[in-house]
Amino acid sequence: MLTRPGTCSRTTPWPDRLQEVTSPTGPGTLRVGVFFLHGPLVATGAFGATFPRDRRRNLPRPLLSQVGLFKILTTVHILPESGAGPIEDVAEQKTAYDVPPVTRAFNLLRYIAAGNRCRNMSRAAADLSINRTTLIRLLHTLQREQMIELDPKGTGYSLSYGVLELASNLLSSRDIVRVSRPVLSHLAAQTGLSAHLGVLSGTDVIVLVRETPDVQLVSNIREGSRLPAHATVMGRMILANMPRAEVEALLKDYNFSAITEKTATTMESLGRQLDADLASGLAWSVAFFEQGIGSCAGVVRDHEGTPIAAISVSGQQAVFDEDAPERGLIADAVRLAAERLSSIMGHIAV
Repeated sequence: MLTRPGTCSRTTPWPDRLQEVTSPTGPGTLRVGVFFLHGPLVATGAFGATFPRDRRRNLPRPLLSQVGLFKILTTVHILPESGAGPIEDVAEQKTAYDVPPVTRAFNLLRYIAAGNRCRNMSRAAADLSINRTTLIRLLHTLQREQMIELDPKGTGYSLSYGVLELASNLLSSRDIVRVSRPVLSHLAAQTGLSAHLGVLSGTDVIVLVRETPDVQLVSNIREGSRLPAHATVMGRMILANMPRAEVEALLKDYNFSAITEKTATTMESLGRQLDADLASGLAWSVAFFEQGIGSCAGVVRDHEGTPIAAISVSGQQAVFDEDAPERGLIADAVRLAAERLSSIMGHIAV
């Protein structure tokens, strides 16, 4: 039995919904209790009323309930057209590999993260464009996987530690060298000074990144340089933000060699310097490490608030002097760059 597009084998008051069937499913084989055409089709009769899973989800619910009443099952086959290729549905191609339940689960997680506790199931289901039963199943599954948890009163949901665990794994895998380069490049261009990223390695600081502006510089610090932590602003800034007991254990029996006359040579003098650095939020050097060179450093923290690195700028000593007009601009730029890189690494300032 052949029919025209959009027609049915019996009189029906909902021809518009027939179009909803043919549109979202696209070309292919579809078992349905009505007859319709989409391109050159041949319809053959059978008994029953079933739908393939990947097609059934696209059918509107009012239609599903009515189609189930039909006794006639029609299998629709697409016949090749002369000189014509298969009909392509662009919208379907873009979502061909989507898994709708996974999408709904992520939408629900974002919904809860935005502060919605799902206390009113009907309202939450409407907001998410899903039915109440689906919402309950998603909530149960996400709670079982420890992505969400009931609040203390048992009346709503919030994100749980499972989400934090996933985020922590992501943040710990971030490449600080890669993400720091654009931050340091901007800092160097903004200040006209050489910008560096350093990390603590034992009692030393290793310079991982160096970005320079288009001006002549006299500093000898290069990528890969290993510098004594107690004598450099980056090392001091990391040490200042560590628990003091850890610093003392790290530097126990350490030989505090003096790089210049301003270098701390005992744990006691270093401790006073670290206290001042911590109070200031920045570590300053005016010819502390290299004659004629000044520098300023800020700490970089990770998502747990742990100091994992420091960034610094260095250049001619004159602009780092306490009465230099550039000093305030340098401080603001370094502090902002350190905060930005910390944010990228997952740190949330309080």
